[in-house]
Amino acid sequence: MVEYLLKKGARIDSRDKLLRTPLHAACLKGHSVIAYHLIEFKCDVFERDISGRTAMHFAVCCGAVEASMSLITILSRDSMDLVHMTDHTGRTPLHYAVFADVPK
Repeated sequence: MVEYLLKKGARIDSRDKLLRTPLHAACLKGHSVIAYHLIEFKCDVFERDISGRTAMHFAVCCGAVEASMSLITILSRDSMDLVHMTDHTGRTPLHYAVFADVPK
């Protein structure tokens, strides 16, 4: 469905009221296949939400370890800069990974 909408011209970096993009939402929900399609269609992986978080911040604490690892791999494929980016409180994705209650 996502690929179809993108081919029909859906705005890939549209934002909601929290300034989250579809990539943020995909990472928050652990949808690595959707994140892959969004990146293939050239979404901006460096976009930040209202709190300064990138998709990587959401990817590290999305729920299951396998989903998180898949998302991290997809997001860092072209640039490792995302792992160093901080949100408005100064937290990196590593902080979020430590705070997350992710089942093993």
